[in-house]
Amino acid sequence: MRSKKLQKGYSALDTISEPINDKGIVFSKAELDKLLVNDLSSTVGGRQLLESYSQSEVREIVENHKSPENQRKLIEISEKLYAKSPQYRRLISYYSYMSLFAYVLTPRKHISNLSDEEVESDYYKVAEFLGNMDIKTTFPKVIEDAMIRDVFFGYVHVTDDDFYIQKFDNSLCKISSVEKGVFNFSINMSMFSMDEDRLIFYPKEVNVKYNAWKRAKNSKSKNKKALSDWVELDAENTICIKINENSIESFPPFSGSFDSIFDIEAFKSLRKNKEELNNYQMVHQKLPMNENSSEINDFSIDMDFMSYFHNMIVEMSPENVGVVTSPMDIGTIKFERDRVDSDGVAKAERDFWSASGTSQSLFSTERDTSQGLNLSVKNDEQQVFKIMNQIEKWINRFIYFKIKKSNFKINILPITHFSKKESYDLYLNASTYGNPVKFHLGAVLGVEPIEYSGLVHLENTVFKLHEKLIPLASSHTMSTSDVIGGSTDEGGRPKSESDEISDEGLRARDKPSETS
Repeated sequence: MRSKKLQKGYSALDTISEPINDKGIVFSKAELDKLLVNDLSSTVGGRQLLESYSQSEVREIVENHKSPENQRKLIEISEKLYAKSPQYRRLISYYSYMSLFAYVLTPRKHISNLSDEEVESDYYKVAEFLGNMDIKTTFPKVIEDAMIRDVFFGYVHVTDDDFYIQKFDNSLCKISSVEKGVFNFSINMSMFSMDEDRLIFYPKEVNVKYNAWKRAKNSKSKNKKALSDWVELDAENTICIKINENSIESFPPFSGSFDSIFDIEAFKSLRKNKEELNNYQMVHQKLPMNENSSEINDFSIDMDFMSYFHNMIVEMSPENVGVVTSPMDIGTIKFERDRVDSDGVAKAERDFWSASGTSQSLFSTERDTSQGLNLSVKNDEQQVFKIMNQIEKWINRFIYFKIKKSNFKINILPITHFSKKESYDLYLNASTYGNPVKFHLGAVLGVEPIEYSGLVHLENTVFKLHEKLIPLASSHTMSTSDVIGGSTDEGGRPKSESDEISDEGLRARDKPSETS
């Protein structure tokens, strides 16, 4: 905030036709306006989170989300908030990358009547096919995009050793049908008629169907008026994942938290404004008047002389100091920070996480009980499992299209990074009673079916590691008589893991022993 100098050569005749006194030492109204050299409105109260939308406009758009135009605006707002709001970005990432995407292959048909060679060949064929898809890397990105826009529209490019999903712009697509429990979509061909050069960036199927649509539009047929601009793409080549499955409208899942994001920014802006006001100071110099004169505005110095001293002080003053020259007495001016809700930003952030239905303790140091936090995470997991089920259906449909006679299907296990240990213990205990879940154990460890089968073959058949490796000496492989000095058992039950006991138990464990 730099003080401005006063300009010389400003004539009183610009606004006043006659001088007020005989000396002609007068200031015009325009000149007096220039005496206030710093305007705080340029730095205070003018901030806005999004240039295109105000907070009140966003509220109205969310309220009337069924309008197609408002749905487009909601997607645009969500995209901008994802780029500008760290809280919103972290919320989206939390749900998008929560799933472990651990999966196994399970029979979809009765296979006991098939030979072992047939089953093994079929299993490896599907396992290799899924391995090329790189599921653990590809589909978290799909979920992330869908979380931002509610719907992900993509086109699948697949070869014998490669798999790629090309994302389509949401403004170009809309859901048009459901097949085998999975959404299909159509694209608006009229969008390409305005710029056909765009077609080089789209797959062959789009080009072929556009040309067919264009010929039909240009034909003299009486039915061309009934020809829709929307043309559905083949289900075999497309993928459509929608977060809000129960609604046909596109509605970003966390639109309800947009208002809270604006509140966070508003409180941050308010806090910064208060800091600026607290540091702002003003220097005042009083214009001398002819005390014995009966004339109005009878100054004892002229404009040039006053401007000289005014500008000299401006040159010597730092940026956060304003300079005012006035004929009136001015009292002490303080811009101290008001004690109004100093915790406004923290409160707005708490409101944001509450509006999104997610525990703030996952992203901050806010204290919360471990049991409450675990229950909150489990509730969040249920939301992610719905999306995983939708992706599982799509992959199984994709396997059906590409490997029609396969006897196997994918089963994405309901496991997240938060429940990895719990799930591993569950499958391990189940396997001790003969349940066929060894593949599940490998999946929890991050090993895909094709890798798991190959590693088992390498370890047991090729290298025979079970015959060559000697277990390390430990309490599991040694008896008490093998330990020098006798038994090392200190008695009592083994200590529980820190995430298996309550907060009171953790505090009790950390207390120093009275006997020490």
